[in-house]
Amino acid sequence: MPPRLRTRSAGGLDCRQQQYTNQLLAVEMKHTPELGSNEGLSQFDTDVSQPTLADEDQERRETESVVATFKSAVGSRSKKKWRRTSRS
Repeated sequence: MPPRLRTRSAGGLDCRQQQYTNQLLAVEMKHTPELGSNEGLSQFDTDVSQPTLADEDQERRETESVVATFKSAVGSRSKKKWRRTSRS
């Protein structure tokens, strides 16, 4: 099955994984617009600049936030799975 169709039919895990990937890419593109510009995304062309230490700190905080959200989701999913298997 093509990945695009599999993601829609699975409806759960694949879609959520894609959401977290997109969130991490958005943070990366926001703080490193050269990457988006190099990929041909014109909306990043005007944002290319010299990064500051404050911007690097902000990027780190945003990335940590996305990762924390992901870890929380994985943890809650693992707990649900554990509860199902322990009841059996």
